Amino acid sequence: MNFKKYIHSLLAVAIALAGSSALSSCSEDLDYPPLGYPTSDLKANMTILELKDKYWQPNTDNYCTLVEQNELGEDIVISGRVIGNDITGNIYQQLIIQDETAAVTISVTKSDIYKSFPVGEEVFVKMTGLYVGKYANLFQIGAAGTRTDGSPTTNRMDEKTFDAHVERNGAPEPDKIHTFEFSIAQIQGMKNNVSDQQKYQSQLVEIKDVSFVGGGSETWATQGSSGDNRYLQSASGQQLLVRNSGKSNFCTEKLPAGTGTVVGVLQWFSNDWQFVFRTNADCYGFSAAPTEPEAPSDGLNETFTGGIPTSWTNEAVSGNAKWFYRDRDNNGSAEVTGYNKTPGANGFESWLISPAVDLDKVSKKQLSFDSMVGYSGSGTLEAYILTDVDPTKGTATKLNANNIPQANNSWSDWKNSTVDLSSFSGVVYVGFVYRAETAANYTTYRVDNVVVGEASSTPDVPDQPTGEAKFRLATSVTSGNQYVLVVDGQVGSCISESLSYGRLAMESVAITDNEFTTDMANAITITAVTGGYTLVDSFGRYLSMDSNPSHASTFQLYTSAEQGSMWSISVDAQGIVTIVNNLNSNCNVVRSGTFTNIAPSDIEKYTTFDRPVLYELVK
Repeated sequence: MNFKKYIHSLLAVAIALAGSSALSSCSEDLDYPPLGYPTSDLKANMTILELKDKYWQPNTDNYCTLVEQNELGEDIVISGRVIGNDITGNIYQQLIIQDETAAVTISVTKSDIYKSFPVGEEVFVKMTGLYVGKYANLFQIGAAGTRTDGSPTTNRMDEKTFDAHVERNGAPEPDKIHTFEFSIAQIQGMKNNVSDQQKYQSQLVEIKDVSFVGGGSETWATQGSSGDNRYLQSASGQQLLVRNSGKSNFCTEKLPAGTGTVVGVLQWFSNDWQFVFRTNADCYGFSAAPTEPEAPSDGLNETFTGGIPTSWTNEAVSGNAKWFYRDRDNNGSAEVTGYNKTPGANGFESWLISPAVDLDKVSKKQLSFDSMVGYSGSGTLEAYILTDVDPTKGTATKLNANNIPQANNSWSDWKNSTVDLSSFSGVVYVGFVYRAETAANYTTYRVDNVVVGEASSTPDVPDQPTGEAKFRLATSVTSGNQYVLVVDGQVGSCISESLSYGRLAMESVAITDNEFTTDMANAITITAVTGGYTLVDSFGRYLSMDSNPSHASTFQLYTSAEQGSMWSISVDAQGIVTIVNNLNSNCNVVRSGTFTNIAPSDIEKYTTFDRPVLYELVK
């Protein structure tokens, strides 16, 4: 028994029995913490950073190591103050502490940790007898665990072990916590630096001048889910993954709109940082007032360069096939498809609606737009003039845009439609609606160069480069550039245009001074998007994955970006590229074992593999 604690407890009881007046008159003379706060006799003899440095294995995602006594035969003890707990349920079965050197996560099977370990509470941890290591590359304190393939990892310790090794000391002092201020660019810049990972994994950080992707519309997470990914974004477009639990007490609330400051714990999963909120109250300054509707314009000239403007309304009335931005051959457009989507009661009905236009002020009452169609199916595209931005309200008048191409198995050319609007007046909206009957509808439409006023011409769409081209070793990714993947002097070649899934076969190339030539058909366009990166082959197909376990070793080829089309990508100084699917973090693009192709593979299950080297098109 800790005699000092016992005496303090007895004294506390005596004081309590003496009454509040006695407590008031004597409390300043007593040499122990206020009533109800425990103390610890443990003394730290190692910092958190020293602990991490001693037991850190830089090239291993999962491992565990038993902490023994130090060279003097003493138990190793660390200390810190609580910076994160389970008070809202967004942090689950973890206690996160910080000292003056670093921070660390303690993983424990225990509920309501926050009741005993509030933020600011000083904690001493007797490390001897506990395990440290990594789970999915996050360094933590816990218990020895085993993965499905039998290899070790660090799991949660049980509550009994936790209570025997972790002690509180005194009253919580949250003002002694330090919060590190970073930009998203600075955080992403620390990704490949081991010393930065050691210092800032599990650390409390503040990021200013950021917004939430989907702010004001998306919820924090799907209620009851194990978790959903959301994203913070800087003014320059850099993003940071935010991991939110579907069991938190704020998961059904909307993400804050506008721009502000956030505070949270900088965690790690697999190959990337992830930002974890302790509470949604850690969002500051997101006080953007609702945006007033823009005044009707005196014309419209939309080229969709860089994306679909937020001033356009994107509404799926039936089904979930919303319009999305498409960049093909350096030409941006708005695209919609029923492929791999779920129809509603009335199949698909997907609207893309312009901002308000005052036809009484335009230079010419005329609508002009370009459209093209790809693949087969029964999907149709129609143009309307609407009197309300909500397509289910007001009057919707179908326009005689008879030059919209019809589906015919392959991609059409761009077709220009010009429609007389002289019969309309006042404030209106231009609406494009995609309709299709079934979920297996492959019909895909693109719309571009929407003009109300003087007509535009058909866009000059550059041809896809063909023939031999030079590629050079790359150590970073530039969004929108073209790359190839190489393993053992062999380049991954394009999957046949006739296939809807497959792997990149390997062809030998002669590499000299980190350069070689190969067919441009093998090039993959890597583009930074919300949620990560997309990989698009020379036929315009998204290299993707789905949730079917039998598809875990092949690319699924989609005509539009789906959930499985998003990848996390990092490149080291030797050009070795780590490409991880956001749908399944175990699936990496590698050459697995002795196979002669480059494709997704579950590296947790198949542990022998080669990551490819990245080469960039020399322009």
